[in-house]
Amino acid sequence: MQAFTTDPLLASAHMRELSGRVLAFERALGDGPVALDPFRGQTTVGKTWRDDVLASRDFEPIKGPLVGYIDYLLERRINLEVSLEESTQLTQVSRPPRPPYAEEGTLAARRLFALSVSADPQRQAEARLAWRALAQDASGLSAVRVLRYERRIEIEGRLGARLSPLVSFDEAQESVAALARQVLGSTKDAAGSLLGPGFVGTMEASTGAPALEGWPARLGTDALLELLGGRWLLEDSGVVRLGLPGRLCPSSFPRAAYHLGRDVFRSAVPESLPFVLARTPAETFGRSLGRLLALWLLSPACARRRLGLGPEGRARHARGMARLLVAEARLLAVRALLAEAGQSSRSALDQTWGDLGSDLFGESLGPALGVLSAPPEATVDLVALLWALSKEEELRASFDEDYLDNPRARELILAEVHGVEPPRPAFAVLDLAARGLHERVLASDF
Repeated sequence: MQAFTTDPLLASAHMRELSGRVLAFERALGDGPVALDPFRGQTTVGKTWRDDVLASRDFEPIKGPLVGYIDYLLERRINLEVSLEESTQLTQVSRPPRPPYAEEGTLAARRLFALSVSADPQRQAEARLAWRALAQDASGLSAVRVLRYERRIEIEGRLGARLSPLVSFDEAQESVAALARQVLGSTKDAAGSLLGPGFVGTMEASTGAPALEGWPARLGTDALLELLGGRWLLEDSGVVRLGLPGRLCPSSFPRAAYHLGRDVFRSAVPESLPFVLARTPAETFGRSLGRLLALWLLSPACARRRLGLGPEGRARHARGMARLLVAEARLLAVRALLAEAGQSSRSALDQTWGDLGSDLFGESLGPALGVLSAPPEATVDLVALLWALSKEEELRASFDEDYLDNPRARELILAEVHGVEPPRPAFAVLDLAARGLHERVLASDF
């Protein structure tokens, strides 16, 4: 579509097409900056069309959600070169040898190595060197990630308005930043007892060690679905192929479940309503579904029923998964705070980066966003985790801890997958989930 349209259904269909192409583009960037321009050189999604939609009465039924999609895609279009350069910095630029890396290598390859040695208790000194080397070589990556936020602020200046937030609440005191601070506060004691010192200690816990037993030898679609109770989740989903991460450490399986949940939800868009009413730009519920599936793999029920572990194995699984949950929740909170700061100003981002490094890890983490990415969607990721924790509590209360094996629970989940994206829970519900993280970890049997 080359020009402005007054047809709401046509505009919504255009958003769906563009969103799909942007998703394919961003996934391809993981292999390098060779992805095709999802906008194909068109500038339809821009200030003129945004202003026309806001001024036109033709879009009244879908105006708010449509503008949300325009803003989301506008930021992607303006930052297209930034995305390509970030991929280049990660996958193409070789860094010089630096202990423990004896040869040249890319940041992407070195990060995988750092995670793999972080999962080995006998190689923690090597892991510290690996993460330190990544921080020392991250100046180029840091610059391009910071540039994304600087351009975002420039976009808002040209629009004369703020871009639509990916997450918003009714009251001024209700914010993603408040939720993030609550998560960090409620997990502080658990982090002190379960996580090792510094940034390396958090990354080591994020691998899921010592929950090493029972996982399938290969992380494939069939193996993952078996852990989740079979192929029920793919029923009428339209999923053709799953893009799963490789098996690196125990946490590879929960992360694969997260990607599965997003893919399933994305492929099951109902046709009864315009696309912009059926799905939010950042697919908040899809991310939450993925987190819910990941939480199942962390559970004692999974350790007993799927992994077939005995008492000692279940204890190690519980400890490893509790450490993973604490580390992941805290990293998501940190990323959300950084994303909020980045959308405010460069100085706020630099200040927040420095403060979090000092306060949480007791050390400098190098240049801002170098060893830890925090795109604008990081705010959605934190909300998705809290939504999933709340949903898990509801399912446990209704169907016991084996809820994923209960046919009625599966029906409820599938109904949400194939329906219009459910409304996000109120701030109070998410805040309660954040406060409950401490009890959630203490309840782990290890």
